Amino acid sequence: MSIDDLTYKQLREIAALFAPSATRDPSPYDGLVGRAVVIRANESGVWVGVIDSAQGAAITLAPGARRAWYWEGAGSCSGLAETGPTGGKWPAPSSGRVVVADVFEALEATADAMAAVAAQPVWTGR
Repeated sequence: MSIDDLTYKQLREIAALFAPSATRDPSPYDGLVGRAVVIRANESGVWVGVIDSAQGAAITLAPGARRAWYWEGAGSCSGLAETGPTGGKWPAPSSGRVVVADVFEALEATADAMAAVAAQPVWTGR
């Protein structure tokens, strides 16, 4: 058979073999999309925000997410997700989405914890 003898249908089937997949990698965080979380990541530390989307180990946080440079009042990320901080160093909330590619833990945060994070003054690094 020559390539000149192939039908359009056969050509489309061959092309589909080389096209990027329309499916995405499932994420262990899919069930938390739309919820407030505290996440820990290998390289980028601890973040607090609402999950906009998840793919594999990557989580995209909605605008307003905050990185926890340092916190007081909670001994662990679990405590941070449960009660929130009483102080620490909290940079300004993000103005856009934040993609954190190396997430290895996501903890659903309570409303009280989110309110405590929102109440933290902006730390500018000085």
